[in-house]
Amino acid sequence: MVGMHALVATDTEVTATEVTAVLRMRGWLTVEVHGREAARRLQIEDYPLIITDIFMEDVDGIEIIDLAKTLTPETFVIAIENSVVGKADFVRIALLIGADAALTSSEVESRLFELLPDAERE
Repeated sequence: MVGMHALVATDTEVTATEVTAVLRMRGWLTVEVHGREAARRLQIEDYPLIITDIFMEDVDGIEIIDLAKTLTPETFVIAIENSVVGKADFVRIALLIGADAALTSSEVESRLFELLPDAERE
């Protein structure tokens, strides 16, 4: 998996830092962008792994998940929920539209590492 690119779509610096630290420990190269830029990049490049916040200011993660799975169904997508309001509903929606896994922001450091072998098999 060394040298594979992962797209990290977030507008939260803390999330970007935590996610990229875990990914880099596993040898992933990361591209960190906001929602609108993530949508643009998905139109021109395939990523084997996408990690997206569910809530972002410009384009939300639900749209990113839908676009990623429409363009490249085999892409492994992990959604991160970083809000306390109605989180269960949005996590369910993310999973229903195609996210392969969903984490709360407090689970990133502990659970993301566990999910990466699944992404690496894709």
